[in-house]
Amino acid sequence: VELRSPISERGSIHLLEMSGGMMTMVPTPALDVPAGRTVTLRTGDVHGMLEELLRVPEAGEVVDVTFVFESGAEVLVRVPVVPLSEIVGSG
Repeated sequence: VELRSPISERGSIHLLEMSGGMMTMVPTPALDVPAGRTVTLRTGDVHGMLEELLRVPEAGEVVDVTFVFESGAEVLVRVPVVPLSEIVGSG
């Protein structure tokens, strides 16, 4: 899986793993999405991360993120931007 967005140079998917008593984010090169099923990405769990932002999105904005699958299929997801204060501790 690859993540693309017009507001970033690159994107990646991260898993959370316990290491030395601390929760750490670990980039993963693949994410299994069984045919006909959905996978939910969320704060505090498996999540997508836009990296090397070209600009900082504003709260209330909707950002386009395209997921590119191994098959070459692409799925566009429109992601609402919320203030950090609304998601901290929600994971």
